[in-house]
Amino acid sequence: MANASTSTTAPALAAHRLASIDLLRGLIMALMALDHTRDFIVGFFPSPTDLETTTPALFATRWITHLCAPGFLLLAGIAAFLQRGRRGPVGLAILLVTRGAFLVALELTVVTFAWIPVPDRSLILLQVIWAIGWSMILLAPLVLLPAAWVGLFGVALAALHPFLSDVLAAMGIADWIRVLLLDANQTLTWGESTRLIVSYPILPWFAVMAAGYGLGALIQARPFDWPALAARLGLILILGFIALRASGVGLDPEPWRPEPGGVRSVLSFLNCEKYPPSPLFLMMTLGPLLLLLALFERHGAGPARGLLGVFGRAPLFFYVLHLYALRVVGLAAAALTWGIGNLGPPPQHSAPEWPLWAAWAVWALAMLAFYRPTRWFGDLKARSQGWWTAYL
Repeated sequence: MANASTSTTAPALAAHRLASIDLLRGLIMALMALDHTRDFIVGFFPSPTDLETTTPALFATRWITHLCAPGFLLLAGIAAFLQRGRRGPVGLAILLVTRGAFLVALELTVVTFAWIPVPDRSLILLQVIWAIGWSMILLAPLVLLPAAWVGLFGVALAALHPFLSDVLAAMGIADWIRVLLLDANQTLTWGESTRLIVSYPILPWFAVMAAGYGLGALIQARPFDWPALAARLGLILILGFIALRASGVGLDPEPWRPEPGGVRSVLSFLNCEKYPPSPLFLMMTLGPLLLLLALFERHGAGPARGLLGVFGRAPLFFYVLHLYALRVVGLAAAALTWGIGNLGPPPQHSAPEWPLWAAWAVWALAMLAFYRPTRWFGDLKARSQGWWTAYL
């Protein structure tokens, strides 16, 4: 695909994919696979972000994957706006509602079973696919409004959401609603025996998608120089994060503190809260993502272009494929390590607890193995252009 910044006009951007979006999405998919490989091969303990027990290598392996969830939501918002010109606001709203509902259903069934492979459905995880699905549903009615309003609303919500839980409590809103909307790492009970673990509350992540939707309007309005705009926004977010984090402004629940040795101090500085994402976490991750988007648009991805482009064009297929494949590999290795009779749902001997370098090695081999099936599915989507391609 030709570089959109030099060969497209504003109307054309509404009808065509931007190569840079596919490349960045492909990088995000690769990083996500690394994070899940670490879960399935190294295990859940020690926690990579617990500064008392982590190592710099383990922390860094986890930290680079923090780009994934914000990247998913940001790019989904940009892509939604770029589809608006082709589908119209009503058509786009219908697509967002139906695809969002499909993703929510997928999270509750196929995705949860990959994480908790037990048939009784006693534990359901509400993670990133859940958040993306509900964010699409919430975005649907807003596409009838000016995109600038939607984008500004997203930015305001990203900054203010930590204060909304107390506001909703004062209004008498039920606790379970507040948990689903705003509070992460909470457990809800559904029926007599089913527990729902809310890892990704809806509103903070919807804020990122809404901001991305507004950014999509800027990209369409400035087809030739939008990478420069994205780069400037990214630098502003990074510098703003550094200034606010250093100042100790309470935009993250855990203020940083100097640690013995310079490396530990850096880890503390970067150790912002993801569950739910604090405003500083979003600044810390969205800044580099915007820089990468601008870089890929101007210069491509070099030798990695083919690999990242393939993963970025079929993200949902890759998501399900990698999750089940890596889960099978992890369980097989765990069975050899602990004995099949000792296996259980996470964290009960569901990973072999191999060293970190082994997780990197398994991830590299997995990425090579996933390339051909993902390319096949991406080519199938491109040839078909059927209605189903908008959902997968």
